[in-house]
Order: sequence, then C-alpha cells, then structure tokens
Amino acid sequence: MSLEADQIRLESILEWIKELEWIIAKHGSVDKVLKDREGEYASSLCLLQIGEIVGTLQSAEILASIPAREIKSFRNLIVHNYGTVNLQIVKGVLLTDIPELRVIIETILKSKKEPS
Repeated sequence: MSLEADQIRLESILEWIKELEWIIAKHGSVDKVLKDREGEYASSLCLLQIGEIVGTLQSAEILASIPAREIKSFRNLIVHNYGTVNLQIVKGVLLTDIPELRVIIETILKSKKEPS
C-alpha cells in the first residue's frame, strides 16, 4: 500500500473525529452524549470506524506516530462488548484521546503536504 493511500485513510479518520465533535456539540457535552442512548450509539459507531480504519493503515512511519494498538484494542472492546463498555472509559477517550489523535493526524498530514 502506498503512503498516499494511508494519507487518504488519515483524512477519513479526521472526518470521523469531526462527526464525534458534531455529536458532542449537538448534545452540549460528552456527559450528555453518554447519557443519551442515541448519542452513546452514535459516538460508539464513530469510535468503531476510527478503529477499523486504523487497522488498515500500512505505513510503519504513520503507525509509529499514533497509538494504533490501543485504538484497535478499543475498537475490539466496543465490538465485542457492546452495551457493557465502561462509559467512563469512553468519556476519557472522547475528552482526551480523540483530541490528541486529531492533533497527531493533522500534524502528519501537514508534514506530508509540505515540500521536502
């Protein structure tokens, strides 16, 4: 797989992160998202999709730059334990990990677009 294909995948992850941000903004807070069944399901779907895409990344450089193993493990937790996932863990992911991932991905994409 080409680095270009992985860049497209990273852009797709950013779109899912934007969806999460929209869901949070619509509800007013992460707490309100997780207290609303629809919000919980919608945010879980976004997290699942991010994990799926991370699982398709091929570039060793990109994989070393993101917490790929943790993201894929969290995806598996959502898929295989749906309905019993600890919402405090999800809250931490939404409040801390997703914003950090966004910064990392934006930095990677910016560096790939800059001339060498």
